[in-house]
Amino acid sequence: MGNEKNLCSQSNLVKELDFGRLDAESDRSILNYFVQTGSVEEIKEGKYLVLGRKGSGKTAIFKYLEKEEHTKDNVVSLDLKEYPYAAHKMLKENGMSDDNAHTLSWIFLIVLISIKFLDIKDKLSRKERKVLNNALKVMGKYSSLNSVFTWIKRVKKWDLKILGSGAGLEISDSMDDSLSVHMHEFIEQGINVLNSYYNSSGNPVTVLIDGIDDSWDGEESTKNFIIGSLRAVRNLYSELDRTKSMAPAVMFLRTDIWDSINFNDKNKYMQDAVKLNWSDENLVSVVEARAKYSIGKSDIGWVEIFETGAPIRNRRDSKGYILSRTMGRPRDILSFSRLALNKAQELNHPIIKNSDITDVELEYSEHIYNELENEYKLNGNWFKNFEKIVQKINKRSFSMDEWVGKSEEVDGNFEYKKVFDTLFNVSVIGVIQKGGSTGGSKHVYRYNSPRLKYDEKTTFTFHPAIVKYLGLRDR
Repeated sequence: MGNEKNLCSQSNLVKELDFGRLDAESDRSILNYFVQTGSVEEIKEGKYLVLGRKGSGKTAIFKYLEKEEHTKDNVVSLDLKEYPYAAHKMLKENGMSDDNAHTLSWIFLIVLISIKFLDIKDKLSRKERKVLNNALKVMGKYSSLNSVFTWIKRVKKWDLKILGSGAGLEISDSMDDSLSVHMHEFIEQGINVLNSYYNSSGNPVTVLIDGIDDSWDGEESTKNFIIGSLRAVRNLYSELDRTKSMAPAVMFLRTDIWDSINFNDKNKYMQDAVKLNWSDENLVSVVEARAKYSIGKSDIGWVEIFETGAPIRNRRDSKGYILSRTMGRPRDILSFSRLALNKAQELNHPIIKNSDITDVELEYSEHIYNELENEYKLNGNWFKNFEKIVQKINKRSFSMDEWVGKSEEVDGNFEYKKVFDTLFNVSVIGVIQKGGSTGGSKHVYRYNSPRLKYDEKTTFTFHPAIVKYLGLRDR
């Protein structure tokens, strides 16, 4: 019976329960149950790069900083959907290298957004507004920049009659002067204004940059685009004087993308990066915080919501079972818990029973698999080949020889090593480690052991999150 008897008098608890939305982008209640893990404080103290896997909470932090009482008046969010590349293209055509062109155009964009943000808040002096307006008006001759201004107006709903002066842009295709020279001039003026504002008010302006992941396709040009953005964020961090305050710009980026790009001094960025890693305790807190908010009670936790005591499988109770089938991400535990809650509500159960969890496991497994497929479908059709390889292996544990052999059966030209490493890095594939004082074995994945490595003799395992959907045997 577990804890079911204790909740008979609260039979409407599950009926009233709501774990909220999976996507932080559209979750209007995110502030009410945001779980603090220390990452936000690190960002407030100047970290400018936030790294995490898809579903690890990057956008939740982005939204929290955008709305939180102590930060909302000093941050401006920037979503990079439909970002125009015309200005960058013109810089390249004028002889600037790919990564330098991206860096310059990124710095220009961040400074422009920051200055316009101050102008909207009426924080610019008449002299500052005039100087900056004149600098931008000179650049009005470049049609490529007009697309940037139009984009800003669309995504930020800002009227870009430059800095509120009423002066419009006279667009032409003239290339009499160097666009890069004028961009540098505006950036220099803008940095002076931003430093002056910070020194006089003590309040930094921070641009939050999210959505750059959407442009990822693994191509060299996209890598240069992202490298340019990272260099721009770091350069501004150095140029703008901040002490224990938020950086001029904060970039949110998927860990697998970060691991896929290489450039000079990459290692230096890590001292200013926040890596989003979740303990089991914090993952459970995500579910509990939403439960407390939804029913207005602060004294409930996992044991009041889920059946406990009785194991589901391998001596794991409801908490251990669900956690073992997540990939260490808030989105996973919320997905599984929401599905189990829906089943409990459908059957009018007073708590979420173990049977509710096992009944929805196939649906959850399919959801995780579809998310993975959606994440990698832009990188060719290799994910379909991956599914065929897994079906041929037809069991959870396997060797590298089996992986290579089945890969060649599916497609003789398949880049099996590259695909294997991709899936290993995102914890779809893990390692079975044997030994220890008890002589048993455990399954280890990159998300709970970031330095995990393998060799040709390693025994591998597919993550249990996808096993049910793929119908794999245990052995």
